[in-house]
Amino acid sequence: MKYYAIARGRSIGVYTDWDEAKKLVERYPNAKYKGFSTMQGAESFIKQYQEDPIATPPSSSVTSSHASSHPSSLPSSHLSSLPSSHLSSLPSSHSFSPPSVIPLPISSSSASISSSISLSLSTPFSSTSSSTSPLFPVLDLNQSIPILVYTDGSFRDNLGGYAAVVLSDNDKYNIYGRVPLKQTNNVAELYAIYMTLSLIPNDDIVIYSDSQYSIKSLTVWIHTWMQNGWKTSTRKPVANQELVMDIYHLMGSRNIVFKHVLAHTGIDLNEEADTLANNGRLVEETLIITKNGHRIF
Repeated sequence: MKYYAIARGRSIGVYTDWDEAKKLVERYPNAKYKGFSTMQGAESFIKQYQEDPIATPPSSSVTSSHASSHPSSLPSSHLSSLPSSHLSSLPSSHSFSPPSVIPLPISSSSASISSSISLSLSTPFSSTSSSTSPLFPVLDLNQSIPILVYTDGSFRDNLGGYAAVVLSDNDKYNIYGRVPLKQTNNVAELYAIYMTLSLIPNDDIVIYSDSQYSIKSLTVWIHTWMQNGWKTSTRKPVANQELVMDIYHLMGSRNIVFKHVLAHTGIDLNEEADTLANNGRLVEETLIITKNGHRIF
C-alpha cells in the first residue's frame, strides 16, 4: 500500500488514494506532499514540518494566491490529520505537478547527484502507479535572498529548446533541454519560465526574460483573458492557454518579479541563456542541470 503525506494543502494528513489526495494539493500554492511505502514514513514527513514550521509566503507582486476551497468532508482514504496551524512553506522536498499537457520523461536513474548540492526528487501528479511515474528534481536554494534567473527559449527547424541561468549565493545553475510538446518560439520562452518556477520553490524570484510576450501574458493579459473566458479581443481562443495557466498557478502567492531585457545586446547572462536554449534544441533530453559547470542531473 502507498501512503501519501500532505504537509501543506487543503487538508493536512496521510491518505491512501492518490486521486483523492491529489485534489487536496493540486493548484494549491507551494503544496507539500510526498508518497511513502510505510505509514511511519508518511507521519514523519508531516511531523518534520509540524516541529519546524516556516512562515507562510507573502503576496506576489504580480499575482495573488489561486488556491481553491475544498469541501469540508474528507476523503475516505484519509487516515490522519494535523491542525492547519502547522502549515509550512517550501521544504527541501517540495513537490510540483507537471503542466497538464506536458509529460516529462525523466527517469530517476538519469540523475547523478553531487554531494555538494541538495537535490530532492518528487513524484508529480499521475494517474499511474507511483512506481512507474517519472521523478523530478527540486533545487534547494538559499531562502533568505532573492533568486535571480535569466530565461530564454529557442525554436528553429521545428525543434524547441529552453534554458534558465540561475544565480544563488556564489553558485550558478544552468537548466536546459528540449521542449517536450508542440513547439513554437513563444512556447519555448514560456516553458523556460515554467521549468524555473517548477524546479525552484523559493518565494522570491526575479526572472529576466527578453520575451515581452511571456511577461505580458503572465502579468497583464492573463487577467483580461480570464474575464473573457480565455478569448482574445477578437474572440479567438488564447494561444498556449494551458501552459500560461500552469505557470500562473505556479506563481501562486510567491513574489515573482519579471524584468524585460533586450535580446542580443551583450548582456552576458542573457547571452548564456540564449546559447543554452539553442543547445537544448539539439539534445534529446528534456532536462539537464549543471552547477558551476558540473552536471548534477
